[in-house]
Amino acid sequence: MKEEFSALGSRIQIEAVGANESEKMLQATESIYELEKVLSRFDPDSELSRLNENPDSNISVGSIMKAYIEAVIYSGELSRGMVDSTLLHEIEEVGYKDSIEDAVEQRMSLEEFESLINDKEIKPEKASPESKLIEVAITGQTLYRPVGIKFDSGGLGKGLAADLAAAKLSDLEYFLVDCGGDIRIGGKANVNREVFVTYPNIDKVLTRLNVSSGAVATSGISQRSWVDDSCNVHHDLLDQSTGESVFSGIVQVTALAPTAGEAETRAKSALLSGSKEDEWLPYGGVIVYDKSLEKTHYV
Repeated sequence: MKEEFSALGSRIQIEAVGANESEKMLQATESIYELEKVLSRFDPDSELSRLNENPDSNISVGSIMKAYIEAVIYSGELSRGMVDSTLLHEIEEVGYKDSIEDAVEQRMSLEEFESLINDKEIKPEKASPESKLIEVAITGQTLYRPVGIKFDSGGLGKGLAADLAAAKLSDLEYFLVDCGGDIRIGGKANVNREVFVTYPNIDKVLTRLNVSSGAVATSGISQRSWVDDSCNVHHDLLDQSTGESVFSGIVQVTALAPTAGEAETRAKSALLSGSKEDEWLPYGGVIVYDKSLEKTHYV
């Protein structure tokens, strides 16, 4: 059984095979729609938007928001502060105030993007334990965050959506959940599946990954990118210490991991750090460097 639909500003695909697959598919689909209602920063009535506007430090949250905050804390700790989901103000400051998915037809080609970043000085983000994320905590259904801290669900929200949907399908023979490129594959039958990794902004296959259980996530700087009135290029992966878009010498990273949330975090960490080593990709992955697509590293 297979279903495709739009949510989270992306195309969602779910496949399921096994007993009660229709019921399980419905539960998985509903979990994604519910997460979208909770975590959309473009919906002023979402729980995330209301939380961000709440001046209190201690706030009661629902179960999905609790899972998201736990993912935010885990992601910050795993990346040693580089993947910071509390940069909403900084993201809006560099120009990402409205959904870029509303202007897909205006997206730059890779050639246009590379010409704009050709002269950018390479400045990777440095991992640091001094992140604001360390000050965020959740106990039971109560969130504590310093006054002024606001959250942006971003790619971590898609990873969480894939993981929550996968939990609804875990006892089936086979399942696949693809939330805009954050993918979970699993099931009791241990079916092997080819996952295509494409070039940045090009509908051309770069490589194929074989996955029977676990997750794949890709993070890049070319898709959610834009040019301001001064012809400066920006994207939505920021250095938490400066609030500016990071140009690390890497344009795209694909990471394998047990969960989509972890894969998303590892891909972003490798990209932000500009790491030429494999420290962020212990389960494997693909790194695409800028300047030349010939510079591709397979882990």
